[in-house]
Amino acid sequence: MQHKNHNGDQPIIKTQVQRIVVAIADRNTVTVGAKTHVFGDASVDATTNTNADVAAAVFIDEVIVEKIFIAKVITSDDTPCAKAGRQLQQSLQENCDGDVGDKVSCELRFVCTPIDVIALVVGALFNEHMITVGSDVMRIEVQGNVVHVVIKKKKQEERVEQEVVVEQEKSKPNAADVNVDFDAGSNLTIEDICQHIRPNARVLSAIRADQLIELMAELHCRQRIFSRTGAAHAAMLVAADGEVLYFAEDIGRHNAVDKVIGKCLLQRGSVPAGCMLILSSRIAFELVHKAARAGIELIAAVSAPSSLAIAAADYWNMTLCGFVRNGKINLYSHPERVISFK
Repeated sequence: MQHKNHNGDQPIIKTQVQRIVVAIADRNTVTVGAKTHVFGDASVDATTNTNADVAAAVFIDEVIVEKIFIAKVITSDDTPCAKAGRQLQQSLQENCDGDVGDKVSCELRFVCTPIDVIALVVGALFNEHMITVGSDVMRIEVQGNVVHVVIKKKKQEERVEQEVVVEQEKSKPNAADVNVDFDAGSNLTIEDICQHIRPNARVLSAIRADQLIELMAELHCRQRIFSRTGAAHAAMLVAADGEVLYFAEDIGRHNAVDKVIGKCLLQRGSVPAGCMLILSSRIAFELVHKAARAGIELIAAVSAPSSLAIAAADYWNMTLCGFVRNGKINLYSHPERVISFK
């Protein structure tokens, strides 16, 4: 597989020209810029305020960059990269929709932080059931804000399986509607929502609770974009033996998960069995769905899961850990993979 980025390194952080700072001086005052507002009494100039809390306030004046990328996907026969290259070159000159071969068969739009864009696209293609392994991507190239991708045309039996998955996806309501209908006790069951992905096999034997807390600390240490902007989510893919495999940050938590899965597919071809996913966000159904598609057995996040995420994780034989912080863990499904503290 070939992948190129003609856009070079793109900035992912910009410095704000105008700095507006809000600092809490104490329980009764708020500082905005150079002015301190005192609740109830009078106001004083912040430049003469010697309050230690004001002096020690942390100022963040950098913002994360957010860009739109369009991935134009071409399906091709399983042919040498030379032919794929010719098809890609032709596609650069054409901007039309088609079925297969040398035409653009579909377009995907991404709003993301402009880093690891190739991995993001590959991970999204995998989670959309358009590819199965990394080698299904024959060529991928970034030009400006357009990502041109050539993927293998699926064999007949694979296409039939994909069509079934697509029809199942179309037949079910969107994530918001699913939550409402499922919780309302309608005829929609968790099997209806999750049956297109098989439950995970048990490969991850057990992990200690303190190891999960250490992995969460490792995730925080790697969040360089967040530490500078306060505006990025992070995802980290961890092997069954506790080795950190891949890490990614993005303004969107779904993008961060697609990026780590995409990195793994690009480097290894597939996600190893028994992996764990460490997240800086809450756990929505869509994140559990992406993890199940990759065969991930455990998700640990700093915040809470939704009710549908818990039900789906239980169906897919996945351990769901929330509120992994302050030396504590909440276990919501399949707790047998997590053992007590050392």
